[in-house]
Amino acid sequence: MAYFITGCIGIAFGILCLIFIVDPIRGRFEPRKPQVLDVIPEEDDGEEDNDRLDYPAPPPTSSNCFVVLMKKYGGGFVEMATNKTCLFVMLGGCARFWQGYTIAFFTLEFFRDYEKEATFGVLNSLAVLVGGFSSNIIAGLLSDKLESRYHKIKPWICVIQSLLGVITNSLCYLTTFNFYFSMSMQFLTYLLAEGWMSPAVAMIQYTIDAKYKGVAMAVFLCTTTMFGSLGIFVVGKV
Repeated sequence: MAYFITGCIGIAFGILCLIFIVDPIRGRFEPRKPQVLDVIPEEDDGEEDNDRLDYPAPPPTSSNCFVVLMKKYGGGFVEMATNKTCLFVMLGGCARFWQGYTIAFFTLEFFRDYEKEATFGVLNSLAVLVGGFSSNIIAGLLSDKLESRYHKIKPWICVIQSLLGVITNSLCYLTTFNFYFSMSMQFLTYLLAEGWMSPAVAMIQYTIDAKYKGVAMAVFLCTTTMFGSLGIFVVGKV
């Protein structure tokens, strides 16, 4: 029933987005580069010729929507794989999704031993909501505020948060003397370690070719989600 209710809420919000959110013209917010035009010198006849400005030829278009989509997705995937920053961010994201998915799966089994299922359900929801939301907001604000002074602040935030998550996870799952202590460490894990997504996404958007920004995010989320799901299967077998 919980899955059914949340699914219905998601569909309702999706319909509202389709109705009220207008997609902006692509590239309108990108910084515009001055266009350099090669002007052909006038000939002796002195006649004006509007064709003397050498404009670049328009890109070829295809009427097949599927072909256009595949080219766009393929181009974005290749761009993600060849752009060194995007590639390493995606690999790091796969590792973090692997961690996040397997921990979320194992958490249910671990906290069941305390025999406080109802209390766990409420507190875990608050940990994810409050801790995860706060972590992303704080990481994003720190990235924007400090980037002018420390140009590598985004990757450092991702690294430091991941290390803090190792500490809080260890304190949560390697101790079994008190339910509320373990639950507090679970909350700190979300608060201290979940904000990596904000700077990671920003690094991709800042370095990827502007025409592949949307596709790049699709590739990033699709790939990391697949690795996270694979992590549950592999760790479950182990």
